[in-house]
Amino acid sequence: RVAHNRPYSGGYVLDRYGQTTRGIHALQIEVCRGTYLDARLDQPSARAGAIVKLLGGLVRMLGTEVGSMRRGERVAQAAE
Repeated sequence: RVAHNRPYSGGYVLDRYGQTTRGIHALQIEVCRGTYLDARLDQPSARAGAIVKLLGGLVRMLGTEVGSMRRGERVAQAAE
């Protein structure tokens, strides 16, 4: 399930790194702790490995896409 600014709307990464007027775009993805932690939210759940695999694939795909966007040009990048 995906939601825009629900329940979190902090946008710290976007505010800190995104400067669209300079061509620097930012993406912040937040994952609900209940998705990968147990009911007490203090230990990984049985789903944690699948979430790691899913997010790892997403990051690799996004990295490939960004890398192909501006061949030969320097692209500003930040990760937090």
